[in-house]
Amino acid sequence: MASQNVFILHIFIFCSVLLTAARSAEPGLEAEVEALKAFKNAIKHDPSGALAGWSEASHHCNWTGVACDESSNQVIAISLGGMELRGEISPFLGNLSGLQVLDLTSNSFEGHIPPQLGLCSQLVKLVLYDNSFSGRIPVELGDLRKLQTLDLGGNYLNGSIPESLCDCTSMLQFGVIFNNLTGIIPEKIGNLVNLQLFVAYGNNLVGNLSNLEYLLLFENSLVGNIPSELGRCEKLVKLDLYTNQFSGVIPKELGNLINLEQLRLSQNRLNSTIPLSLFQLKSLTHLGLSNNMLTGGIAPEVGSLRSLLVLTLHSNNFTGEIPASITNLSNLSYLSLGDNFLTGEIPSNIDLSFNRITGKLPQGLGQLYNLTTLSLGPNQMSGEIPEELYNCSNLIILSLAENNFSGMLGPGIGKLYNLQILKSGFNSLVGPIPTEIGNLTQLFFLSLPGNSFSGHIPPELSKLTLLQGLALNSNALEGPIPENIFGLTRLTVLLLGLNRFTGPISTSISKLEMLSVLDLHGNLLNGSIPTSMEHLIRLMSLDLSHNHLTGSIPGSVMAKMKSMQIFLNLSYNHLDGNIPLELGMLDGVQAIDLANNNLSGIIPKTLAGCRNLFSLDLSGNRLTGSIPAEALFLPWRLHYSVNMPKRHKTTSTENPEPEFTSALKLIRYDRNEIENATSFFSEENIIGASSLSTVYKGQLEDGKTVAVKQLNLQQFSAESDKCFYREIKTLSQLRHRHLVKVLGYAWESGKLKALDGNGLCSSSAFEGTIGYMAPEFAYMRRVTTKVDVFSFGIVVMEVLMKRRPTGLTGKDGSPISLRQLVEEALVNGINGLLQVLDPVITKNLTREEEALDPVITKSLTKEEEALEQLFQIAFSCTNPNPEERPNMNEVLSYLQKISAR
Repeated sequence: MASQNVFILHIFIFCSVLLTAARSAEPGLEAEVEALKAFKNAIKHDPSGALAGWSEASHHCNWTGVACDESSNQVIAISLGGMELRGEISPFLGNLSGLQVLDLTSNSFEGHIPPQLGLCSQLVKLVLYDNSFSGRIPVELGDLRKLQTLDLGGNYLNGSIPESLCDCTSMLQFGVIFNNLTGIIPEKIGNLVNLQLFVAYGNNLVGNLSNLEYLLLFENSLVGNIPSELGRCEKLVKLDLYTNQFSGVIPKELGNLINLEQLRLSQNRLNSTIPLSLFQLKSLTHLGLSNNMLTGGIAPEVGSLRSLLVLTLHSNNFTGEIPASITNLSNLSYLSLGDNFLTGEIPSNIDLSFNRITGKLPQGLGQLYNLTTLSLGPNQMSGEIPEELYNCSNLIILSLAENNFSGMLGPGIGKLYNLQILKSGFNSLVGPIPTEIGNLTQLFFLSLPGNSFSGHIPPELSKLTLLQGLALNSNALEGPIPENIFGLTRLTVLLLGLNRFTGPISTSISKLEMLSVLDLHGNLLNGSIPTSMEHLIRLMSLDLSHNHLTGSIPGSVMAKMKSMQIFLNLSYNHLDGNIPLELGMLDGVQAIDLANNNLSGIIPKTLAGCRNLFSLDLSGNRLTGSIPAEALFLPWRLHYSVNMPKRHKTTSTENPEPEFTSALKLIRYDRNEIENATSFFSEENIIGASSLSTVYKGQLEDGKTVAVKQLNLQQFSAESDKCFYREIKTLSQLRHRHLVKVLGYAWESGKLKALDGNGLCSSSAFEGTIGYMAPEFAYMRRVTTKVDVFSFGIVVMEVLMKRRPTGLTGKDGSPISLRQLVEEALVNGINGLLQVLDPVITKNLTREEEALDPVITKSLTKEEEALEQLFQIAFSCTNPNPEERPNMNEVLSYLQKISAR
């Protein structure tokens, strides 16, 4: 009986405990529900109705994206990725003490990350990737001791990485009570000068985020040094800090992260060498250090990273040779070393220092059978292309461009049957283009300009039916342009200029209806401009200059080329007749050059219809009349030149020293030196030309290869001394790795004006830039910061409108440029912009008031004001006149003002 009473007593006590626990738990759950409601209330926009069911009509554990613990009903996860939610994160989420997962990927959350998230002590995964958070990373996140994944990438966070993430020295409280310590309390605890409370119970703690496996802070605006304390997060598997503004050195302590598989620090401002400790990370599969200012050589120890799949070191300041040990990375699929100052040859012998080889030895890069991408240019490498390279049959992209490679392009190139992009331009390759290139049937871009390829274009090229871009310009190719080239109907870019092609332009050119750019200038072509070219209605740029073309300019062709928006160059031919009235229908064209032909008649007033025109050259013809008055009142400055008498200013001495020589420390070359260097300005040495100047390849007596730009004095009056002064002053002050450094000048009044540059002006003008290219770069080959501003503006338009910058059509079905679309939209204000805006963005801008009552007209919301200002900035950046464009500092200032509102 007594035992029965004891049993009943135990049951009573147990039930009392459960009842007490239940009563005490209820307020906690109420607090969690209130926290969820506060989270919902902070959401301003929920287009998909993801949170519509978050109401008292259903239990909170059944709400969309919410998961609860089955026994306690505590919220353990909120997963609302890709729901298009816009708003801020409520700080009341800090009350969800059992929260383990918070995933808000790919929404439009903004504002600061609330520091109260540091109270969610059970968080294992915090993913806020692809939102619009700003401000600093809260130091309180360092309290999330169980955190394994911290993904804050793709936001607008600034400031530095808090030391609290992987360092204890900034802690105010430190607790290890009720613990099963497996390590020891570190001696460094004596350095915690800010420590206010030390207790020995509570959390299972030995460091701060000691369990962190994924730290992803990429694509933000974080600054400062990369903290060396990150080397203490020994469980890290992925560390992605790319596309920020980190500066200083790569910490050698990162070599302690023995579990690291992915380290990506690209697109920052790091300016150290690569610490040798990184080459101890045997598990590393991805190493990305590109687009920094890293120096020194690539150490041979790189060959020890046997697990490496991706290695990107391009766009830095690396020097020296590519170590032979790189051929030991047999798993490598992506290798990018371009845009550095590397020298030497392509490794063709295996390095045994990191290998245990048995049997037959493979050779060089040819043993990297898994390579899909190999990019080695631009650099300063030399030697011949090794045959074993053609054993990498899985290559999809091969770029050897802008080096000093010599010899022939071997027939083994035909073994790269998976190749889609082949770039080997601006080297010193000779001989014929191998017929085996016809085996590359997957190729869609072939770029071989700026070499010394000779002979005819191989007919096998016609097998490349997927080809979209073909650049063979600036070589020594000859004969007629083969008819079968015009069967490559997918071509959008065809560059055959500066060769020795003969014969007429085939009428079959009409088959290339997808063409955006056609460049045949600087050849020996004759005959007339075929009227069949009227089928090239998508043409944005046409250069037929410096040939022997005859006949008139066909008006029917001009009438159909309404897509023309970069330039039309027919100069230095033997064209005659009148300027067709239809030329005025090219309202999008930005530069027209008809100089040095036999054109006659009156300059047509219809030219005033070319409202985007900023450069017009009609000199060297027999035209009468003047530029139409309307043209002089275009929104931007119009440069023009006609064949008119020129005033010559007499000088007291034959060859006075120009005024700029005292201000600029440049070499003044003798006329004979320049003539000898260029073989007396031989046509064979021409590497570029316009109506204003011609650029020649030259070699000085000391063996230095230079580019010599000779001004065409026929296009200048005696006042050209001032023009020459301005140009040499500007160019001599420019300092950029991609710009030619001016060494000196040769000057004789009225006879010779030439600039001498170090190395060859070696980028392909149109390669991969159609639609993004500033008109002055396309037309006059001027490389300035304003060229980048133009491209930036086009990219902004592309992002806002979700449209490519080429192949667009207007309401009437006629071709139209991206800028023209924006111009038309801006006229109609926000309503016009909403018509061209990306529908996804438009959907997020829809105002609830208008949805309820479309008749209501309200002032613009902040989002709409920002949108309109963004379009205005992009429109300003793409002004055809570079002088009217803002600089990037001004653009940055405008953007900061928008974001601050």
